[in-house]
Amino acid sequence: MNVRVTAAVGIAALALTQLPFDRLVRLHVWARWALALGIASELAAAACLFYYLGHIHLRRLDMARAVRDGDGGAIDEIWAGGGKLWRQYGWAFRVGTGLMALGIASIPVAVAALLKLVG
Repeated sequence: MNVRVTAAVGIAALALTQLPFDRLVRLHVWARWALALGIASELAAAACLFYYLGHIHLRRLDMARAVRDGDGGAIDEIWAGGGKLWRQYGWAFRVGTGLMALGIASIPVAVAALLKLVG
């Protein structure tokens, strides 16, 4: 999960720092919008995935308490795929993954326009 957050921030950072802005300004409007959409999607994905990751950490603490108290049934409810964690915060994982895919699809469109591979 940490890798996804790092990847989303890294992709956005690469797009912001490594593309020549003097050439980006001369791109078609649709290509600039694709780049902006991609960067915004990657940053929003990182935020959603980080939010989910924070709640995973809190659930691990809950599980440690359950182990300490000898309540094995609570561990299954906290962590299992249909458990409390996924029911409450699974949306952040799904939205973050979707936004990351959108960014990964949008940024190359702008790069292709920059390289004059598309009109």
